[in-house]
Amino acid sequence: DSPGDVAVGPDGCIVVSEGDSKRVQVFDAKGAFVRSIGLDEFGPAMVIRPQGVAVGGGGEILVADGNAGNQILVYTAEGKFLRTIGVDEDLNLEAEGVRGIAVFADGCVIASIFDGQ
Repeated sequence: DSPGDVAVGPDGCIVVSEGDSKRVQVFDAKGAFVRSIGLDEFGPAMVIRPQGVAVGGGGEILVADGNAGNQILVYTAEGKFLRTIGVDEDLNLEAEGVRGIAVFADGCVIASIFDGQ
């Protein structure tokens, strides 16, 4: 519908965030739909408005959800919720939204944050 970001995993999977549709979709390396992430979840695993996406070296999927308490949601490659990284709490930043995200080979996560200006 309205893709916001795309990431490619180490196995060639393609992860697409769709902020307006409030979902993250995963496709295999050939482009066939595999699953949606966070759409049918409630509580901390629920994706509210995904912005950036990234895929870690182990296949874990990270979703920057800027309208859900400034957090990064982490899922397994199979879409199972693992944890959140709270930008305000864990990183001690005040922000209005996490937008972009990247994961380095060593697992270090970097995020771009909108601060309202």
